[in-house]
Amino acid sequence: MDFTLIFRQMEQSPRRLVVRRPVYSGQPDPCQPIARAMPPTADATEIWITIAAMVAGFGLMGTMAWLERRPRKSFDPLPVPTTPLLLVGVLIGLLAIVHLFNLWGIHTGRR
Repeated sequence: MDFTLIFRQMEQSPRRLVVRRPVYSGQPDPCQPIARAMPPTADATEIWITIAAMVAGFGLMGTMAWLERRPRKSFDPLPVPTTPLLLVGVLIGLLAIVHLFNLWGIHTGRR
């Protein structure tokens, strides 16, 4: 790749080396964030419901993980099956993330 080396005079240090890709390379600048606007077809209610489902799923996962890992005072089993509920929370959270990607216009799944 063709890189351009630029030496800059800085006040903190005598010299710094900055490597930049030329503008004509046709590739986006990796230092700039990629901003995607929400498509106009996305409904705000659907986005908030999906975010709430994601928070609830990961909250369920965190609560069940905490219940499994806390110190026990007795060896009686818990009345709540923590492992299946932990897996259900992970599944709900991941499905909500995929749904948010689809709302943003990023195609997931088969093409």
